[in-house]
Amino acid sequence: MTASRDDAAHTAGWLRRLSGYVWRYRRNVIVAFGAALLGTLVTTATPLIERRVIDRVVVARTGSLTPYAVILVLAGLLRFGLGFLRRYVGGRLALDVQYDLRDDVFRSLQRLDGAAQDHLPTGQVVSRASSDITLV
Repeated sequence: MTASRDDAAHTAGWLRRLSGYVWRYRRNVIVAFGAALLGTLVTTATPLIERRVIDRVVVARTGSLTPYAVILVLAGLLRFGLGFLRRYVGGRLALDVQYDLRDDVFRSLQRLDGAAQDHLPTGQVVSRASSDITLV
């Protein structure tokens, strides 16, 4: 039971720290999440529009195909635009967070005294820091 609590506390600790870095860019988080949410809603609505086309235009022959075709094209363009926005802003967010993490690692290394810096395997520290931050 204790190991499980320690694992949960450890998980909550790194997640809380990472969310602190992410929320520095609150606008980007909100824009990326909003674009993802709206894109999902448009994607979900597309089959409903297609159902109307089949029910009213193909089966009942009571409506015109033109407005539905225009709506479907607009929905596709909207999905593309929102997907692009989500990926662009999300990518910027990831790069900004990586930059902040790298700065903090560098500051931590700079706080070490000269003797401690001499004992560090420099290549391994830089390599690990770079690869680990990129994975995050």
